[in-house]
Amino acid sequence: MLAAFRMSALMAVPQRTVLMVGDCREYGSPCRDRIREAGFRVVEGVGDDVLDQVVRRRPDLLAVALSPDADDAHTRIRAVRDDSRTSDTPILLLASGQNHRSTELALDAGADDYLTLPFEAREFRLRADRIIRTRRAQETARRVQARLRREIDNLTLLHQFYEQILTGDPETACRQSVETAARLTNSGRASMLLVDSQAHEMRFGHAVGIDPAVWQECRVPLSSPVAGRVMATRRELVVNGNTAWPRRDGYQHGQFISVPLVCGDPAEGNVLGVLNVTDHRDGLDYQPQDVLALTRLARAAAFAIDAVRTRRQLEATRDSIIFSLAKLSDYRHPSTGKHLERVRELSVALARQLARDPRVSPRIDGQFLSDLRRAAPLHDIGKVAVPDRILLKQGRLTETESAVMRDHTTIGAATLQSVTPDGQNDSFLKMAVEIAHYHHERYDGSGYPCGLAGDRIPLSARIVCLADSYDAIRTAREYKAARTHAEAAREVRSGCGTQFDPLVVEAFFSLEDQFERIYNNLMEDRAGRRRVAETPRSEPALA
Repeated sequence: MLAAFRMSALMAVPQRTVLMVGDCREYGSPCRDRIREAGFRVVEGVGDDVLDQVVRRRPDLLAVALSPDADDAHTRIRAVRDDSRTSDTPILLLASGQNHRSTELALDAGADDYLTLPFEAREFRLRADRIIRTRRAQETARRVQARLRREIDNLTLLHQFYEQILTGDPETACRQSVETAARLTNSGRASMLLVDSQAHEMRFGHAVGIDPAVWQECRVPLSSPVAGRVMATRRELVVNGNTAWPRRDGYQHGQFISVPLVCGDPAEGNVLGVLNVTDHRDGLDYQPQDVLALTRLARAAAFAIDAVRTRRQLEATRDSIIFSLAKLSDYRHPSTGKHLERVRELSVALARQLARDPRVSPRIDGQFLSDLRRAAPLHDIGKVAVPDRILLKQGRLTETESAVMRDHTTIGAATLQSVTPDGQNDSFLKMAVEIAHYHHERYDGSGYPCGLAGDRIPLSARIVCLADSYDAIRTAREYKAARTHAEAAREVRSGCGTQFDPLVVEAFFSLEDQFERIYNNLMEDRAGRRRVAETPRSEPALA
């Protein structure tokens, strides 16, 4: 009964194969018999190309019989060890006691162990089992290490992605998501499709490995066989070389992964679009760990894109409210017309010109221009706190009234500072505070409120100072008539180095025609309100 149980247990275990090569003339038949008695199936190698036979047969063990005069077995063993397809093959030497040198060379070349001929079946089984277990354990350890290294690399990429993605705009978030997806999955192509709810279609947020001229203009219907299916089911779609997949609508990629971009609960959250990867760089099928990594990335990307969109909407609402507050002073002072809009456009034009000047350009980038466009209109927001009797007074201001008027710089800066989120470095609000506080400083240090001079005055404030002054010179007020561009240009030139930064003045004269065009395009016809006051106010033009 026990013997029958043992026999059935042995029969249940797949028989392992030994590929036997080398010189088997003397001990060939006894070796084969002992190996079979040990429970292995013996396959005899034919010819000298051992590597080719190992590649084709994939044995559990390579047994190399050494003859007394064998002198090249070690080269064949080295070839097996050096080939990535066979490097983990267990190798056992069968050596007579007379060929010590050949045995040493073979062991140095990569053989795992040796048996001295002749040997018993039990001895072969114990030695072969140990070698096979050791090699399999080493291979398992290498696979685990490789998987851990890849997982660590993926987690590092995801960590970097998490750190970067919330700091930019939606376009940057899409680009970082797609680039990270390609790196995570070692893919030649990656893309993100986002739903355009108004057009009832999908548009590319970004893509790599695809001609920008193609994806930037491409539109994908919500019923598409890949993206549409993934969005409808809220589940990933994985297609590999052996996957039964009807390649409809000309979709010819052999391998791809498409995962949904779901914000929040996978079952109920808002589906923003899909994230795709195709064309594995190694030509391999995508593995479950690729799907897992892409799914993690898609969840983070969906959250980040939604958060960035929400933040942009909140910022736009905040900016609109702040701008509306700034317009209050204009509504109280109707003769200024579109003063804030003109100062904004004139300031941006100056900054763009200064960006071409190597003495200034390192300080002016895309973020600077974006912040300036939003911040420049807020330069006089502090005038909301100036009483009407002073703000609208047509005669000369008293010293006390002038002091109240000058306080609009510090009041404006404090107001904007109060809406800056605690602990956050909002570059737009930081610039808005600088402009509101310092746009009445003069380059020679005789301005207010701090008497700063030269480069101690923030660049943004120096730019707005000239744009604001130009507009004030050109615009008719209750106490003065409008003046021409030529007259304003003369005033600017006379203030070079005293009121204005010479570099900013230089930029102004490089784009005089553009300045005049901007002013004229935004000038409102208020001829019925223009009149010259009998008693001019102090510092009317450059206030």
